[in-house]
Amino acid sequence: MVTFLIMFQMFDSWDKNRRSTSAGGGAAVTGALALFRLERDLRLAGFGFGNAVELGCTVNAYDATRANEAASSSGAVSATSTHAFSFPLVPFQIYGGTAAAGSPQQIATLYGSSEASQATRFAATAAAGAQPYTDATTTSTQMDVGALGNIQQGDLVIMAQETTPYLCDLMEVTNNGLAGGRIFEHKDSTQGDYCHFYTDTHTPPCALPNTNLSTNTTPRFNNPGFAGPTPTGRIYVLGPRPQRRVWQIRNGRTLAFANDLPTYTVSSAGVVTAEAVNEFTDVADNIINLQAQYVFSSTAPAACTASATWRTDTPSAACQGSVWAVRIALLARSDQFEKTWGVPVDATGFAVAPRWSGGSFGMSNLNTVLNADGSVSSSDCTPARDCFTTTTLATQSKDPKDWRHYRYRVLESIVPLKNVMWGSR
Repeated sequence: MVTFLIMFQMFDSWDKNRRSTSAGGGAAVTGALALFRLERDLRLAGFGFGNAVELGCTVNAYDATRANEAASSSGAVSATSTHAFSFPLVPFQIYGGTAAAGSPQQIATLYGSSEASQATRFAATAAAGAQPYTDATTTSTQMDVGALGNIQQGDLVIMAQETTPYLCDLMEVTNNGLAGGRIFEHKDSTQGDYCHFYTDTHTPPCALPNTNLSTNTTPRFNNPGFAGPTPTGRIYVLGPRPQRRVWQIRNGRTLAFANDLPTYTVSSAGVVTAEAVNEFTDVADNIINLQAQYVFSSTAPAACTASATWRTDTPSAACQGSVWAVRIALLARSDQFEKTWGVPVDATGFAVAPRWSGGSFGMSNLNTVLNADGSVSSSDCTPARDCFTTTTLATQSKDPKDWRHYRYRVLESIVPLKNVMWGSR
């Protein structure tokens, strides 16, 4: 009997260590994959407009298929009214969360696509390409860009008007066949359909004049109420499928993103499908916190780094071009409940929350429901985020809701915003 008792005790100890090791390894793998996806997205930030002197301006946009909706609690997802919405012309922005409390944050990345880029033309070939326009009037739908710019019908462009402050608008190119490609049009839905270079099936592609009306496209992103641009300014070509991805922690445990600037997808069979607005794509489970900081260049004006070189508050428009990198951190949690604490303790026996370079992560009970901005939506105890603040290593709760009884992995990286860096030099 004693022999069997010793055998089962040894088996129980071995199984406990095996499950703990496996759970910790799983958290590390999940976190690494999540960080890879997020870091890849951040490296694209600013593609097509990274050198814009208008960085920080508010882009007025329109989408005829977009329903009215309120902004997210943090403001990362744009509010929509009568199909109109807006977003800042910045490669990267931090939203929500409370840095001091370590609450999960949201981040938004903005970048263009380059389906039609060619090395001999200016549009979408460089990390940050700008082209002046002229001869625009407040009643015209035409803009003269002065050169063949590889701007295709169906491309979206940011039009930055030379005003104080800058006025920026999102435009859809509906005709690039004027004056040998120097002039393009941006007509709205009330002025007729056009041939979309990327989705309409014409032979030759988008031949002018169009006769195959069955595949023509109705302008979607040009506002019928647009008053018209000023006579001069600059355009930034974002291609046909720009992305404004909003990354956040959903349901308290899943890293996900949604595109706040949806266009369309094309299947391998050539089927065109409109993307849904702010439909989230789950990236990795058991990611419970996301933190980020702006990193300023060493040559940034003193006013931009007066508070700190690493910071979370939104930089002013004048400082946006000096944000050359992003520091991000993800917190991954294991699935395995530990009978004893899976976190370190301080000298007094209280649990120490996981930390990253920017401070401690804010920890919550596993059944606490958080909003997207990191605030508490519902909880079954007080204080709302943590029911077990008085427990110590000697008085452990042994409760599955207690965050202290799980293992964690912190994954951190500094991602350079190369599209801004190259455009600033």
